[in-house]
Amino acid sequence: MKKIALIVVLLAASCLSFAQTIEKTYLFNNPTINHVNGYDVVSFENTTNNGKPGEASIPWQIVSLLLPQNSQADGISVEYSDFVELEGSFTLLPQQSPRPLSSTEPLSFEKDEEFYSSELTYPAR
Repeated sequence: MKKIALIVVLLAASCLSFAQTIEKTYLFNNPTINHVNGYDVVSFENTTNNGKPGEASIPWQIVSLLLPQNSQADGISVEYSDFVELEGSFTLLPQQSPRPLSSTEPLSFEKDEEFYSSELTYPAR
């Protein structure tokens, strides 16, 4: 019985020794603010701007993490920290709907007036 208990403990310990945590930190420093047709575009290095059509376009970054061979993720957590509020007032450029490059339809500027007249903080924390 002692041998079986010892084997179980050794197997559990060996399984735990293979468990690992992968951490990746992304920093968003030095924002760039450009002015486009009366609107502001905030961006950071290695980001692209996107949003719902008609609503404010904000910077975001696609993240791809590779896991070691024959492993799987048991969970993913995201921690936000060190918020820095930009000084000033900004009217962010509305996101426009995507359209094919081959489209010959006239462009129409999309702006959600209800969104832009809201007093709520965007994006919400």
